[in-house]
Amino acid sequence: MSDTQTGSISTPTLEGHPSESIPEQTSPPTIATDEFTTDGVIDIDESTYDPGNRQARLYLSRVDPWAVMKTSFVLSLGLAIVVVVATMVLWLLLSMSGVFGTINSTINDVGTNGGGIADYLSFGRVLGFAMLLAAFEIVLVSAFSTVVAAIYNITAGFTGGIEMTLSED
Repeated sequence: MSDTQTGSISTPTLEGHPSESIPEQTSPPTIATDEFTTDGVIDIDESTYDPGNRQARLYLSRVDPWAVMKTSFVLSLGLAIVVVVATMVLWLLLSMSGVFGTINSTINDVGTNGGGIADYLSFGRVLGFAMLLAAFEIVLVSAFSTVVAAIYNITAGFTGGIEMTLSED
């Protein structure tokens, strides 16, 4: 757009051609109305309308496998820590309460003179087994949840996904 001077009044032009000045808008913009509105105001049945209970229906049509893997890794890492700590606490409780000594004396009373259960269930061996189990659980849960996310994405293509209704309370 360029401006041409006519006296002291500047009028806008399009691509170098003079045109009439742009008319000023004298009336306020109108609001589009349809059969449900009256003069631009939405008619609401106030007996059934609850402004605090809005709902939206959404479909979960795709899950990012990388995000699922990261999330499941972090959650399974937390679960692995819980398993290792619970194993430590349980072993300490059993050891302090004398359960291992009682089992050893029972085995000796039966007549076998093995090394006893304390040799097989030492703290280091039990904790090592718990850590191995926790590491296996981390890998297994992360891989399984990623595969499930990929399978979900494939099936959501022809089923439409999971329908969810979100509401505001």
